Amino acid sequence: WNFKNNFCQDEDNTCSVAERGGAGAVHGITSAFFNDVNPTFRALYESFLQYDFEPNLDKYLLQPYLQQLAETAEGTFCLTKSHVITTSLKSSVGRLMAQEN
Repeated sequence: WNFKNNFCQDEDNTCSVAERGGAGAVHGITSAFFNDVNPTFRALYESFLQYDFEPNLDKYLLQPYLQQLAETAEGTFCLTKSHVITTSLKSSVGRLMAQEN
């Protein structure tokens, strides 16, 4: 259940397990995270880059990712696949925040 940048290209190139339950790993070629070809990947990279290990992961990691995704990926096929990343990221953030409380 991985999510590669080429899964953002078309419906024929997807992972059905990740489509249902979210990705366990996100990976791609370097340019997928640094240029504007795959805005879903760039938004994820930028969010982690800007995250300063604040305890509120929702506020300082997840929400910035979702905001940047909304601003940069609109109208792209990759946005239609972003749930593969957001599903597992939301789940991980929820689990980690529950452990903090």
